[in-house]
Amino acid sequence: VKTLAVYPNPANDFAYINYILPDGWDKAEIIVYDQMGRQLDRYNLAMYNGIIEIELSSLVSGIYTVELSVDEIKLS
Repeated sequence: VKTLAVYPNPANDFAYINYILPDGWDKAEIIVYDQMGRQLDRYNLAMYNGIIEIELSSLVSGIYTVELSVDEIKLS
């Protein structure tokens, strides 16, 4: 992964994930987890162009983890 940024922190209405992937990747996704490790959402990065906007209105206040998986290599 060349670049991964999640902002703002803390976030209120929206959070943004910016990323730059290495050339030649086959499968890439971002997965969002809550504090208990439950998967809340999954984003197939083939559908996006370097930035994901996440609406937070359906989430309770708390700490969330973002995991980036590129060709089965995971970074969180």
